[in-house]
Amino acid sequence: MLLKFAIQDFKGDREFKNLSERTIETYMAQLKVCFHSILEGYRKYKVDMTVF
Repeated sequence: MLLKFAIQDFKGDREFKNLSERTIETYMAQLKVCFHSILEGYRKYKVDMTVF
């Protein structure tokens, strides 16, 4: 859950800095790709996600 708020805060900060919508969309897409890669790594090695 904390990661969700951190990503929202990051997006809000970039909007406050007046970055273009295209740049923000690109940042968010990259964060999504990285997040899914991390989850795949946890699933591959069967890490217990309940502790997070």
